[in-house]
Amino acid sequence: MGRTVGRADTFEFQVRTLDLGIVHPTGYPLWLLLAKPFTWLPFGSPAWRVNLAAVAWGVLATGLLYGLLVALTGRRWPAALAALVWATRPTFWSQAIEAEVYTLHAVIVAGVLWQMVWLLGRPQLETGVVRRGPIPLAAWLGLGLTNHLTTVFLLPPAGYLKAAATICARHDVLLVADEIQTGLGRTGRFFACEHEGIRPDMVIIGKALSGGFYPVSAVLADQPILGLLKPGDHGSTFGGNPLAMRAGVETIRIMEEDKLLANAAAVGAHLKAALQAALGSLPGVKEVRGQGLMLGVELAKPCGVLVGQAAEAGLLISVTAESVIRIVPPLILTTAEADEI
Repeated sequence: MGRTVGRADTFEFQVRTLDLGIVHPTGYPLWLLLAKPFTWLPFGSPAWRVNLAAVAWGVLATGLLYGLLVALTGRRWPAALAALVWATRPTFWSQAIEAEVYTLHAVIVAGVLWQMVWLLGRPQLETGVVRRGPIPLAAWLGLGLTNHLTTVFLLPPAGYLKAAATICARHDVLLVADEIQTGLGRTGRFFACEHEGIRPDMVIIGKALSGGFYPVSAVLADQPILGLLKPGDHGSTFGGNPLAMRAGVETIRIMEEDKLLANAAAVGAHLKAALQAALGSLPGVKEVRGQGLMLGVELAKPCGVLVGQAAEAGLLISVTAESVIRIVPPLILTTAEADEI
């Protein structure tokens, strides 16, 4: 999997590896070459262009998801789009929930909305979304562990996703699991939804599918759903890339051979317990939460300035949502390395 990052590495190198999870592989120069065209855009900041390149790969998977849902259910507002209409209601914004809309060219995708409806509770999920929605839902998109802005590393209440699956089945609504960030062992199971013992109708995966080496995403479903696709129904300029497919296969092989799921579960539990013991009683710490190797330490007040102070002390940290220290180490993390954290 490559060498690890230690104290001897320069701060610049550590910053580059922070969000990748693993060190740059031998194909790193090729990745730079592929990303070069995004630097030619005549508008937007450099950071915006980088984000645009990353979003493009997720949009392709979302487009496939949308097409399959329309073909299977005959409803034109599957998943995100029905929720987007529902979000225009005034009562939507009065609730303690977060919605994100990602768009990239209206021809490719009209909109994607992740609604954290589990914060509303089960009764509101059924009556407010499924039965009283302005347009019949084709699917409900759920996450087993959030990593988005103000809801970073929040776990749904025990039994919630299982209840959502029951509600979806009752109303002939497909259950779609968004496992792009939580899937492939990050929470100690191959998919985060496995902690609830549910089997979604469809699963979206990406990012970790190539171990951070190459942009690749996928939509998983059984034959009755994927069988609706005929040759030519779905395609893109980047679809079926041989290198991406090989990277995905190798990633899964390494995860199985190195038993990374079991490692993430064991080391993650050890690290979480250690963090709770060391920080849980401090007045400035609100909560240590998460699952597997996807953890967060929420502080009582914004801690952006803490990033600079930590860097001066030789400690590299990542802060999100202003007050949450994000701890998402590689799945190869050992217990000894966790103790250093």
